Amino acid sequence: MSQTSIINVNVPKEVKDEANIIFNNLGLNMSTAINIFLKKVIYERGIPFEIKEPKLNKKAHIKK
Repeated sequence: MSQTSIINVNVPKEVKDEANIIFNNLGLNMSTAINIFLKKVIYERGIPFEIKEPKLNKKAHIKK
């Protein structure tokens, strides 16, 4: 039998609520969705999507 571990994660309530709606629409619960993510991290040997800095407004970079 497989052992399980408990992970406590702090996220903004709005993020959790919105993600839960999407997971429910997909027939998943939060635990299953997080397990899918963690297994994909292992399979990919890293984060399974690109992480970049947010795009900034080009005008914000122009010095006056």
